[in-house]
Amino acid sequence: GMNNENEVVAYLKDDDKLITIKQDHMNVENLGIKLDTFENVQFEFDKDGNVFVLGQDITAENDNTISLIERQLIVLNADEYSEQTNMIKEISKGYASLKDEIIKKIEVDSKGYLYTLKLSGSIEVFNNKLEGIGIYDNGKYADFEIDENDNLIVLHRKQGSKSRAERIDTSSRKTIWQEEYNGTIAPEYIYYNENTKLLYSLNYK
Repeated sequence: GMNNENEVVAYLKDDDKLITIKQDHMNVENLGIKLDTFENVQFEFDKDGNVFVLGQDITAENDNTISLIERQLIVLNADEYSEQTNMIKEISKGYASLKDEIIKKIEVDSKGYLYTLKLSGSIEVFNNKLEGIGIYDNGKYADFEIDENDNLIVLHRKQGSKSRAERIDTSSRKTIWQEEYNGTIAPEYIYYNENTKLLYSLNYK
């Protein structure tokens, strides 16, 4: 991941360490959080440098049908990485397919809301208690980013050789701009740099 100073950061779950790669050295810090039982762990920084760590534990039956998803959200303060929030939620019913509810990417806006991209292709927004407060499901999304104004930049899933990027105003839910890409320039993933205001894409040939 990237922190709010655009430095590359990696979280080593087994060792419970956060490694920041700086220009001339690596900074290693112990976080002191317990996510041992969670196979899937993701983290993201907000604009103040607070760390949002999301763990997911997935229970499957003998036929590989998912019967339970347990999520844990830990928010750590930027100064000493002291624990600010620790919430656990279970999802076991109410969905046609629990597999679609698995989260594969997270981002945090300036208000501390957690935006999550699910396997279903929808984007759901949570508060720091893991309560759902909004969903974007007008399309099937492959990737997304959040800009400095809390606008949502989404990459729609490819249709054939075409893909489409769209910037959405999260207050009005209206499209600010959209662009279609075709052939070898059609991106698979996107990354937005708030400092340079540039949107980068990654694609495979």
